[in-house]
Amino acid sequence: HSAPISEAVIKLEGTGTKNLTNNQKTNANGKAVWNGTAPSTEDKGWTVQARYDGDSQYYSTDSSVKTYSTVKHNVDLLISVSNSKVPWGTPTSFTATLRDTSTGYTPIAGAAIQWDGTGAKGPSNQKTDANGKSVWTGTAPSVLHTGWTVQAQYVGNAQYNFAESPVKIYSTTPHSTFLSLVVSPSNAVVGNNYKVNG
Repeated sequence: HSAPISEAVIKLEGTGTKNLTNNQKTNANGKAVWNGTAPSTEDKGWTVQARYDGDSQYYSTDSSVKTYSTVKHNVDLLISVSNSKVPWGTPTSFTATLRDTSTGYTPIAGAAIQWDGTGAKGPSNQKTDANGKSVWTGTAPSVLHTGWTVQAQYVGNAQYNFAESPVKIYSTTPHSTFLSLVVSPSNAVVGNNYKVNG
């Protein structure tokens, strides 16, 4: 059984050491621990190797080379419809929310959201705000129809994966009307004429 060596200075080398503090001393169990942040660039094949230069009592030695990969963050894209039943020809809006699920559902700002579906007529790309929200505002189709669809898409980039929202369904409905009735005069004498206007 080998005895642990404490207070030995261990150095790190390799392409994956840029965000790691270097030159850690071993503890009573002979272990040195590094804490850092994975590089923000996606890459497969980062390398890390530990090195001990030795001293008057111990020879120098190198660990085996370890290889790891940094990968894109997964994202969550949700969509909400302000009203599932929209009177034809009236303004309506859809809100998409993009979040980084790899970091605890934090909002992603500045991401371009694309809109698709049978009920989205010519929407332009809108970027998410500081809360990860993108709002598309348009006009409900002028044809009465049940089952229009709308969906948000995020194409992703070098740091985030592609995502699609669930498909939302809404309907265009008839306009509401109001019918009033006026009788003039309101108190008609027996046998006299009166008017009813609707």
